[in-house]
Amino acid sequence: MVGSAQPYSLPLQVGPINDYGQTLEAADRGRLLALVSALAERGLNLVYLASWHDPFGHPQRYAAEVFRAWNLREDHVLLVFLRGADRRWRVVLWAGSAVRLPPHIEELRQRAETEANRTRPGYAAVRFVEALLSALEEPAAKRRGFAVSWVAVVAGLVGLAAVMLLARLLCPHCLRPLRRLASVGGILWVCPRCRYTRAGRGRRLGSRRGFFP
Repeated sequence: MVGSAQPYSLPLQVGPINDYGQTLEAADRGRLLALVSALAERGLNLVYLASWHDPFGHPQRYAAEVFRAWNLREDHVLLVFLRGADRRWRVVLWAGSAVRLPPHIEELRQRAETEANRTRPGYAAVRFVEALLSALEEPAAKRRGFAVSWVAVVAGLVGLAAVMLLARLLCPHCLRPLRRLASVGGILWVCPRCRYTRAGRGRRLGSRRGFFP
């Protein structure tokens, strides 16, 4: 209840879940509390309000007035399920300026409003917050996937470099390590078993088996 100077009354906040509209079953409440905690760990504080009374006849204004009356901060989101005079549920989301909601949040809101009227509002509220949490986790998962892909690329390049180095150091015929020998004409790489010979840089030399690198 706000001060008597105001011609309207608003519900008191009793915590993150304020179910004045009696929308939540026991299982819904437990699941919603867990989701609210998971959102808080990601820096988003969600407050749920369900009500049958709108003194303004305007759901968006109602949400704005409640947000202000409850002194919610800029990192808060107020999720309102409001039952109108036509007995239909309206779903409103009012967020502080520091909150970054996913781009398809309006689609999620509309779906929640449809489910609230087709099934029950408690189910719709849980589904909405689940979808919101998944949407916030998705960019982080993509960033992790991007980092993993870069690790794979680097590992692949290192592996390729190792293979190329081994190809230079091993005999292509018997896979024995080549020996580095100095000669008058430059460096030679010679296999101690099959006598395959390869010239070093700056020199072309045929092997004893007719191989020209």
